[in-house]
Amino acid sequence: MAIKQYSNKLEGNNNLTEHFKVSEFACKDGSDYIPIDIDLAYKLEEIRKHFGKPITITSAYRTPAYNRKVGGASSSYHTKGKAFDIVVKGIKPYDVAHYAQGLWIMGIGCYYDDGFVHIDGRRFPSYWKNQSVTPVGTFGNYPSCECNVWNVRLVHMADGWSFPQHGITDNGDDEEFRNVLKVSVIKKSTAYSNVAKIVQHTVGASEDGYVGNGTVDRIKSWQAAHGLTVDGIWGEQCWLTTLGLTAPAPAPVYTYTVDDALIALQVSIGMTDVSDEEKKRLDIDGDGKLTANDARLILYRATQK
Repeated sequence: MAIKQYSNKLEGNNNLTEHFKVSEFACKDGSDYIPIDIDLAYKLEEIRKHFGKPITITSAYRTPAYNRKVGGASSSYHTKGKAFDIVVKGIKPYDVAHYAQGLWIMGIGCYYDDGFVHIDGRRFPSYWKNQSVTPVGTFGNYPSCECNVWNVRLVHMADGWSFPQHGITDNGDDEEFRNVLKVSVIKKSTAYSNVAKIVQHTVGASEDGYVGNGTVDRIKSWQAAHGLTVDGIWGEQCWLTTLGLTAPAPAPVYTYTVDDALIALQVSIGMTDVSDEEKKRLDIDGDGKLTANDARLILYRATQK
């Protein structure tokens, strides 16, 4: 999950999501600096939309000094901008905790005694109740392991991946999501992974989050049945296949000449102009504009043998 940093003075009145402003996540001691786990904020927005009721954030970011003042744990997720204590108007804490668990929120504390729910961005499941911090096995809503775009986004967020631009949506076509699929690889490992549970469910393996020989064998069988390379490693092609997405078209390969370098330089200083398509071809550094740097890179490419 990505931590975005804000100034309460400069950005406090900006909307972070549809229903929440940046200032609502500020430390109660009046500090200007506000770090916010943007992906957890997207999940908070989903809680707001689900219940259709106003949510009060009673505590989000805490400076270390303020955290000590209120008796928070020294390792509190609040000091990292990765925890929110919330009250949903007219909704019982258990019902909030129940719904939050289904969003692949791994840290949930249900404070019946104080009337609020704590959610945080940890990777490993940890549920508890009340100031006694009594462990709870579940709030009755184990997250779905179905492999669809919406759920794949949620579970990747739980494992620390981030979608800061697009958040939670069932559209799988944006570049941000596709880039995650390119590098999200599930293979044999002793490490726990929430994402692995989605893969295990898809291939019919035990959904424990640990990828052993049994899961690898199931992945191989699934790959063979779907006409993919059989290697026991779940990667981009497996994701695209099970999500019903098409592979993006390969980027065009351009060749360049010395004349191209001259044209790029002339465009960069306003001596001439070219079509948008030609600008895209000559924009070799990909910054969206033609500059002397593009001309230099094109000249280098054109003179290499």
